Amino acid sequence: MTDVRAPAVAHQRQPGKVAGRQQRHFRILLPLLVLGGVSAITIGVTKSFVPIRAVELGANEVQLGLVAATLPLGMLIMALPAGILLQRRSATTVFSWGALGAALIYGTIAYRDSLWSFGILLTCLSCMFPLRFVTVQRRFLTLLPVLGPASAGWLRATQMMGAFVIGPLFAGAFLHVGTPVGLMLSVSVALLATIAFAIITRTLETPTAGGADHSLGTPPGQEKKDLVSRLRMAYLMEGLAQGVIQLVNTFAVLIAIQKLSLTAEQGATLIALHGLGFVACLIFGGQALKRLPPVLLRSCSLVTALAALVAMPLMSSLMPAGAVAVALGAALGLMNLQNMQIFAEAASDQIRASQVAARSVICGPSGALVGGIGAGAIARVSDLTTVFHIAAAIMAALLLWQLSQPFRLLSRGG
Repeated sequence: MTDVRAPAVAHQRQPGKVAGRQQRHFRILLPLLVLGGVSAITIGVTKSFVPIRAVELGANEVQLGLVAATLPLGMLIMALPAGILLQRRSATTVFSWGALGAALIYGTIAYRDSLWSFGILLTCLSCMFPLRFVTVQRRFLTLLPVLGPASAGWLRATQMMGAFVIGPLFAGAFLHVGTPVGLMLSVSVALLATIAFAIITRTLETPTAGGADHSLGTPPGQEKKDLVSRLRMAYLMEGLAQGVIQLVNTFAVLIAIQKLSLTAEQGATLIALHGLGFVACLIFGGQALKRLPPVLLRSCSLVTALAALVAMPLMSSLMPAGAVAVALGAALGLMNLQNMQIFAEAASDQIRASQVAARSVICGPSGALVGGIGAGAIARVSDLTTVFHIAAAIMAALLLWQLSQPFRLLSRGG
């Protein structure tokens, strides 16, 4: 006699299996965040160390700018090759190469007494960054479909906190009591520790046996074409968001001084508030991805960013300018969350995941480079208000372009 309760029992057990699988993947996510966070902290330390050391070596303003420009250069050069390496070598191996190469350079760079050799070593160092960041990004993208939208911003939030908060604070505190050589050696030790951590935990490896690879599969026909269209949109939005972040980081202090009659220290508050809005949205905004339609979220983020860019140079006091900075940061954070969702959907297999991870990583420095150079060129022939309003016009054009797309593109994944 057939037991009619069997389907019900199986149905009751299924949520438990899903919950158990999600718990296992959260346990994988935590060490992944550790690796991504430590990698970001090393970049934050480097950003603080480089100008100090360059000035000690006698760099003038132009040379200081050139030396600082070497840091994103490696991302532009090596991000795509890192994606290719991930197709041919294990993720742990590629990550270890990047960490070991960076550790060796960190161990010697503080001893350089020539500005040119210092710059050359920095360029080599920046080429090691993508080997770690692309590897971590790929693993995160393959995990995201299982973890869900609420986790979409966790990796970026961890990296932002490491690069812009923990790293600079650690560098400042260490240099207050120690030496630049000691600071660089401590970074080397931290990177060597990440190699051991990655090997022991094997958190960077994507399991493939028994259907454990949780990619979404290659979509067929029209669905695949739609995904490619949305992926291109996500790349564009990611680059634009990073360009706007660079714009704010570069010119917010000038706005505070010229428009609000504040000190440079007070002007830095605008940058901090902007970053706070960005990180807060990355951490908590994932819930919105689960509850609201993608087209509404994308439109809201673009409209909010547009309005904030128009309003920021027109503010007359710190309080409203700070509120605008928070709103702009939150809008850009929401864009990033949606982009991560699309990147994860596009990472349909190991090869495609490597390609998407590499291209998504390269969008950031590309957007920042174009945004910084473009904004500087416009500001030179015009004023700050024009710079921000041109950025707002670009947001408006993207909003109109998005709304002109077929509804099937807008109703899925951002």
